[in-house]
Amino acid sequence: MTPFPDLVYPPGGVVASGPAPVILFLHGSGERGTDRAGLKVWGPLRYLDEGHSLSAFVAAPQCPPDLRWGDLLDELDDWLDGLLRQYPIDADRVYLTGFSMGSFGAWQWALRRPERFAALLPVGGNGFSFREHTVASSLVALKEMPIWMVHGVQDEIVPISGADDFHRALLECGADFGYTRYPHARHTETADLAYWDATHYDWLLNHKRRENR
Repeated sequence: MTPFPDLVYPPGGVVASGPAPVILFLHGSGERGTDRAGLKVWGPLRYLDEGHSLSAFVAAPQCPPDLRWGDLLDELDDWLDGLLRQYPIDADRVYLTGFSMGSFGAWQWALRRPERFAALLPVGGNGFSFREHTVASSLVALKEMPIWMVHGVQDEIVPISGADDFHRALLECGADFGYTRYPHARHTETADLAYWDATHYDWLLNHKRRENR
């Protein structure tokens, strides 16, 4: 039994034979609860619902009220284990993304279990400390993971300064990463820009988990 309410969309378009990749999406604080429609407010599930196609499973769990993803890292591991048992997913092509609270959760989960993911796309939730979110003070555990960090310069919810701090920290540890700063985007505009840019999905799907992690 899944530890969360969730939605799982099958691959669309032209899909190679054999196990398929999966994109995991962690939602933001406003979508917590039990109404799974919240999983489609922002991000890749909404992108698919609006007629686009991805050659990967897309899976999103739903966080309970009054909790954060950082409180649920063991449960997220159990949820992912369940997906791998239930669906024909290529364990070497598991991609992690999240928006806002979900972006902080993606950082926390990836830092704890870097060996599980092939690439990381955190959107609009970047920084070592913001409100109730605390990320490990060193990002060196992610040195070998491909990362593409996205943030809006005009973000009124999560200041761009946190993303800039991560940029400096990733440079210092020699990480393999990209950093997009949308110059005119506010918080939710950043989600729309990031998740409606097919370049991001192409980038994710071009990676495989590295054996040396």
